[in-house]
Amino acid sequence: MRRHINPAFGPLALEAIRREQIQAWVKHGCDKGLAPRTVRTSYGILASILRAAVLDEVIARSRCVCITLPKIQPATVHVLSPTQVRALDSGSVLASKVTWPGTPTSTGEKAQFKTVEKQ
Repeated sequence: MRRHINPAFGPLALEAIRREQIQAWVKHGCDKGLAPRTVRTSYGILASILRAAVLDEVIARSRCVCITLPKIQPATVHVLSPTQVRALDSGSVLASKVTWPGTPTSTGEKAQFKTVEKQ
């Protein structure tokens, strides 16, 4: 909340927050490279705050309506072949990376599953 919501909405009174500001905030989060799940989670927290404010009669209605949120891409699962599993299980190879082909790493490049034969 303090990293994403407070900088944008902290100084504003709840009744001063507008739907257009929320949509611009979501777009800004996407444009600055936040993960779609982070943007959606932050939006969900803001929407919960505004729903509670409606229930407590602090504001008449929530402005979190008709907000376009980023899509989350489904995770791709790469399953090891039986040969790869047996090789790992037998201890005949050491895994030098526990990432799968096509999975982005924290630096953005695509990693490959590498094995190193035991000496």
